[in-house]
Amino acid sequence: MHQPKILIGCPASDYHQYCTKEYLHGLRSLTYNPDIFLVDNSPTISFFTFLEKEKIPAVRACFDIPDVKQKIAASRNVLRKKILDEGYDYFFSLEQDVIPQKNVIETLLQHKKPIVSGVYYSYFPVLGRQQLFPVAYRWLTKEEQEDMQTNKHLLEKINPVLYEELQQNSFDFSKVRMKLKPEEVEKPQLLKVKQCGLGCLLIHRDALEKITFRIDETTDGFDDATFCDDALALGYDLFLDTRVKCKHLIRERPWTWEKLLAPEKRH
Repeated sequence: MHQPKILIGCPASDYHQYCTKEYLHGLRSLTYNPDIFLVDNSPTISFFTFLEKEKIPAVRACFDIPDVKQKIAASRNVLRKKILDEGYDYFFSLEQDVIPQKNVIETLLQHKKPIVSGVYYSYFPVLGRQQLFPVAYRWLTKEEQEDMQTNKHLLEKINPVLYEELQQNSFDFSKVRMKLKPEEVEKPQLLKVKQCGLGCLLIHRDALEKITFRIDETTDGFDDATFCDDALALGYDLFLDTRVKCKHLIRERPWTWEKLLAPEKRH
């Protein structure tokens, strides 16, 4: 029986030095044994030297791109090229602060889907405080759409972010998304989603042949949002396996995305 050839990796940098040892332990603990490859885009060579000492296959690239989001997308395209050039069947995008269960690859492969994600959580601002939600989004139901159309003033009060997004899109519900709630991923199931992150995502080469990682300059999103938009536009469905629960090592993070992206906002 043919075992798919899989490359696992991500754009990596010394910003995530704080969690890299746990990440590498997670890679080495996987039961599937994929090839590992990281793209180090750190400003100095010290992190790359660390990876060499750890005997982790890596390349140093894209470090001279000043825009952080563009740097990450370009780094992911280095991985994409390697996968397509060297005959891999899948890219398992596992970001540097995401730790999955040992059998994650076998579990996601069971579905035989071109694009399928595991679950990991992050903090999102809700009602004035940071709360943990899965990094995945769904479409609004017809009932939700009708309720929001009828009660726009109430929506503006209880969810001003969603209201503003809808207003900017002339209440075209196909252009907006709804965060999955923690309770929606408790039951073991395969969900069809509108958007997910690239933190724990298995992508077949057929999709990679058609989709290049890129940034949409008209939005504030990263390349994961654009990847999902491009995949949907090409007719791919996006799936989320709620059996796959990952640790997301963000509590000890010594920096924030807001501060990291701040220099870009000043230009």
